[in-house]
Amino acid sequence: MSIRMCLAGASAAILTALAPQSGWAIDSCSGTYSATLLRPLPSPLVVGLVIQDDSPRNIDLAARFNAGLQKAGIAVTGAANVQLTLRVTLSNDASLGDAAPVPSSDSSSSWWNGGADPELPGQTRFGGNRQGPAAVTVRLRAEIRRSPTEPVAWVGTLRCAMQGSDERQLAYDIGTVIGGAIGQRADQISF
Repeated sequence: MSIRMCLAGASAAILTALAPQSGWAIDSCSGTYSATLLRPLPSPLVVGLVIQDDSPRNIDLAARFNAGLQKAGIAVTGAANVQLTLRVTLSNDASLGDAAPVPSSDSSSSWWNGGADPELPGQTRFGGNRQGPAAVTVRLRAEIRRSPTEPVAWVGTLRCAMQGSDERQLAYDIGTVIGGAIGQRADQISF
């Protein structure tokens, strides 16, 4: 093999590795995400997920999310040098638009913070069966800070329509999407 062919192959591999991801498909949710780097992140980066509700369900979902981060190449073990907070809202109301949830002191609607699951009532008062629930829309806002007192260094937002009802797979898949976006700038990337 000639040197010219080796260099061409190496150049193609490097360009492929450096090219921004245009998105990918995940089985549990389809939608878009955006991200913005506001301040430099430490290198090497070790992310600590902030968990405000230590119920078994939320601990399990956080573990699945962390597994997704790891699959995307983000270190989540060892001494964390940044903190990742999430606000996730699940709703059947598409009229809320594209806005991702904004952090607040009320964690009642946050996915990993003990939020209520959407449910479909069995029958109406008049005895007829209701139609199946509308697709669940997932809205997420992720923020990274070096410490709780420091300003946000990176923010990502995600909006997607959940497919199926497997929360654990959803947590993992969203972890891979967010993990791939950490430290990057992205505008309405489809997945």
